[in-house]
Amino acid sequence: MAKRTKNPARDALNTSMADAAASYRGNVPLRSILFWGLIVVSVVFVVGVLASRLLIAQRENQLIEETAARVAVQAEGRARTLEAWSESLIQAGDTIAGAQLVRLYVAEMQGLRDASGPNDGGLSVALRAQKPYMQELVREFAGRLNATGAHLVGRDGSVLVSHGAVPEILASQPDLMRGVMSGASRGGMLPLRTQGAHVVADVVTPVLALTNDESKAPVTALLWVTVPVGEKLADLMNAKETDRPGERTALLQAMSETQVAVVGVNMLAVIDESLPDLMTEFDSGKAMSLSLVDNELTFATLRDVPGTPLYVLQEYKANNALALMNLYKPGIYTIVTLLVAVLGVLMLAFAIYMLAQRNKTRVKMLGQTMEALVRAVEARDPHLFGHHQRVARLAVKTANKMDLPVGERAALFYAAQLSAIGRLFVPADVLAKKGALTPKERSQLKEHVQQATDILAQIDFDLPIVPLIKQMYERTDGSGHPSGLKGDQISTMGRVLGACDAFVALTSERSHRKAFSAIKAADIMMDSGQFDPMIVKELRVGR
Repeated sequence: MAKRTKNPARDALNTSMADAAASYRGNVPLRSILFWGLIVVSVVFVVGVLASRLLIAQRENQLIEETAARVAVQAEGRARTLEAWSESLIQAGDTIAGAQLVRLYVAEMQGLRDASGPNDGGLSVALRAQKPYMQELVREFAGRLNATGAHLVGRDGSVLVSHGAVPEILASQPDLMRGVMSGASRGGMLPLRTQGAHVVADVVTPVLALTNDESKAPVTALLWVTVPVGEKLADLMNAKETDRPGERTALLQAMSETQVAVVGVNMLAVIDESLPDLMTEFDSGKAMSLSLVDNELTFATLRDVPGTPLYVLQEYKANNALALMNLYKPGIYTIVTLLVAVLGVLMLAFAIYMLAQRNKTRVKMLGQTMEALVRAVEARDPHLFGHHQRVARLAVKTANKMDLPVGERAALFYAAQLSAIGRLFVPADVLAKKGALTPKERSQLKEHVQQATDILAQIDFDLPIVPLIKQMYERTDGSGHPSGLKGDQISTMGRVLGACDAFVALTSERSHRKAFSAIKAADIMMDSGQFDPMIVKELRVGR
């Protein structure tokens, strides 16, 4: 193809079309909208995940705080229950140890032992007579407590009155005996021990001398009671109706500096743990630790029971305590997922709306551009007045009859009118010439197709307008231009547009001839063999 010479008009139109194309693309930047929409959705998703984790962590910390508080309250409540129970045992001993008859008997027995010489004034005879009564009193007292033994022990360690077997531990507690006898200790419950198949508690109560001032009365003897407590303690520590699944209570007792025992119904299970270390570990109840009972992960706290050697170990299994999180986590993630999904839908709706606006803008700009260009072309060639609009309407009408898709109908409509652009660069004398054109003039006229496609290629139409204009002057017998395509090499839209353009041209008056009738024009087109016969028939019928 010959090299084109510079054409100021063409350059000006190229610049104008380039500016229009830039404005046309920039009105609603769809790709930018989609890109930033994706960025926003991604950021919201990431923020949602982080917020979910933060909410989950906060809820878990709150649940741990609530669990620790609940465990502490339960431990404190059970410690108070045990304290009240131990006080009841001690108070039961006070009913005997504080009885005046018992205190008088003990005082007389101590006086008899302290008296020197065989002449006791008949005191020994009287005391021997009272002893069966005292033994019955102690036996009845032991029966009420279900005690295995109850003994009145003198200051020298001798047993004054006894019911049941005297425990060996009694002789092994000289420091305790001296402390109670001197008034330095109130007595109370001694560390639990096993006796046969039972866990028992030894409760020591001082017996005071009869004086006018009870607060200064010396201790004259001890009441030593041994009571089976395993079942009672188990009953007190059993789960209550208000307890939740996974909550349980155990009793501990220090056995030595490095060992503690878990109190059972009939045994003391010794484990190698330091009580001070356990107190430190279970101080807050917020940290999860392995249970001393079965090594399960638990929240636990340890409380001492005042007046006893016991400690309440309150545990709450972590799986049960944090079970709510199994519902909370999916719930939070579901909410976040729904929010992201809703945002995604909104962004999609916004993108669709902007796409519609973009298309609306494109239609408007195309219409304005086509209107201006067609007016410019028709001003140079009065014989073309209304030609391109008629071609556009006829092409759409024919496409409707052929059931072509909506997009192809739109492409035909725009291509029919935009194809006129190239005629702006055809010399006016060529356009207005009457009679046959010279080969050079025909070549100049044919170049208007390339001129149009070069200019329109700068605009992204989203429709095959430029390829369609290139095929507008192709013919089915291969005689067309610019590529000499023939038959099915030409698209259906190209064959429709070419046939409609020729049909409108034949039925319109030109500078060198009169207009043909519709039937005559169709016959000419059919006889030429340059057009699709089916399309020509549609044109004939349609007219």
